[in-house]
Amino acid sequence: MRTPTTSLPSPASRVNATPDLVDWVRGLVSLAFVLLLPLLIIGTSLRGLVADRDFMLRGFEDNQVGTPTGLDNAQLSRVADAFVAYFQAPPGQLQLQVTPFGQARPLFNDKEVAHMQDVQALIQWFLRMQLVAGAVVLVRMVFVFVFDRSGVQLGRDLLWSTVLMVALVVLVGLSAWLVQVIGL
Repeated sequence: MRTPTTSLPSPASRVNATPDLVDWVRGLVSLAFVLLLPLLIIGTSLRGLVADRDFMLRGFEDNQVGTPTGLDNAQLSRVADAFVAYFQAPPGQLQLQVTPFGQARPLFNDKEVAHMQDVQALIQWFLRMQLVAGAVVLVRMVFVFVFDRSGVQLGRDLLWSTVLMVALVVLVGLSAWLVQVIGL
């Protein structure tokens, strides 16, 4: 008596698209992690600086800002408070009245006000990117624990992100040097 043989599954039935999709998403998340980790670091540093009133006041003191501007410590404190509030506020103009050398006037002229709006927009872009980058880092950590089960790929991602950060620092330094030496 012959026993029924089981046939081997066809190659098409053994193909599973899920691993390919996971690998594709992992690659995309890894790339985003490598590119956005520097922005997370920059955004976190920037958030700490623009929200630190004491840091600004120390800068005013170290650079003796009160002497050439004619602003006393109370006015410089108001300026620092205004900067902290401005960089975290919705887009707008920074208007502040000061009394240098006994004469009331706006802190900034029209050109400086426009410049401060550009600075505010740039800072707020970095602060938003910090949140996006933080979310990408969290997603990458989920991939490490759920799919990778090893830190090897994360280590590679960190290495590439570090290379990118160093390259950016060198590029900025070289650009600053070129501007200073050549006057670009």
